[in-house]
Order: sequence, then C-alpha cells, then structure tokens
Amino acid sequence: KSQGKTSPYLASPTVKYKRNQHPHRQMQLPHWTTARRVVKWGPMIDPLYQKEILRLAGEARGAGRLAGATITLTVKNPLCGDQIRLDVLFNDKKVADLAHETRACVLCQASASLIATLAPGQSEANIRQARDMVAAMLAGDTHELSGWKEYAVFTPVIDHPGRHKCVTLPLDALVKAFDRLRAR
Repeated sequence: KSQGKTSPYLASPTVKYKRNQHPHRQMQLPHWTTARRVVKWGPMIDPLYQKEILRLAGEARGAGRLAGATITLTVKNPLCGDQIRLDVLFNDKKVADLAHETRACVLCQASASLIATLAPGQSEANIRQARDMVAAMLAGDTHELSGWKEYAVFTPVIDHPGRHKCVTLPLDALVKAFDRLRAR
C-alpha cells in the first residue's frame, strides 16, 4: 500500500463489495457517490441485445479468412470504432463466397453473420437493394425486406439512430467490394 498523498476525491469511507463479489477486496468511492449504489442497464440497451441478435453474433457464420479471395477490404465505423475485414470471392459478378473478421459490437457481428448466410449467389444490384432496404427499415420505413427478411431481427435498433451504422456496416463493406471489383 502506498503511503503517499491521496486525492481529496477518494477520501470517502471505504465501501465493501456486495455479496457474490470479492469480499476480501475493498474499494474507495468518490465523496459525491452514494455507497452501495446499484447500477442497472437503462431502457436504451436492453431491447437492442435480444436473444436472436445474440445468437446470430455468437454463431459468427463466415467468421475467419477466405483463401483466394478476389477482393479483401477493411471498413471502419468512425462513430463507434466497429471494424470489419471482408474477404469476398466473386464468380460471374456475383458473390461466390465470403468471410469476415469483425472487431465490433454485437449488432455488427450479427449483421456480418447474416451477410455470410444471405450474400452468396447475390448480384451487385441485389446487395445494393438489400442495403437500401435495411437502411430504410432502420429509418422507420415499413416496406417488406424481400429476400432479406432475416434483417427484421434488427427492428429494435430503429429507435437508436446512432446504432444504425452498426447494422449496415457489413452491407456497406460488401457494396464497396463490388465497387472495387468494377474498378479493376
């Protein structure tokens, strides 16, 4: 233990952890906090992480690298730090196969898992249409997600515009892969 000066903000009494925590450890709380305060997740977080979204993210379909990929690119979301590296194999200007390495939130991971399932066999026009339909759904448009109805699992995200990009990032990455293919 250090014998040096302590901050005036940490001069409050020591508060012990509650049950199911380490009883032998103690922690100092700043003087303006209430001892033994329980922090609960607010209403903003709970609906976003539903079981189906967590299941999709946990399955991580298509996770990893793809040997012999036609296009490899990395796309980042500067708002939250999500990052996806996409390896895409094209055949006759359609997605033949894809793999992803996703360092992102659960929403982006679940979306990437769906992309790995739904994108193979799709043309550029279909992928662009899917991205536009998903973006419209997140903006509150109620039209049908024809061929991409699995994305309806993200309807709780509609009320959180700051998280829309998390869902659309894998789709945006795939559109950029088509752009690079066309530029070749």
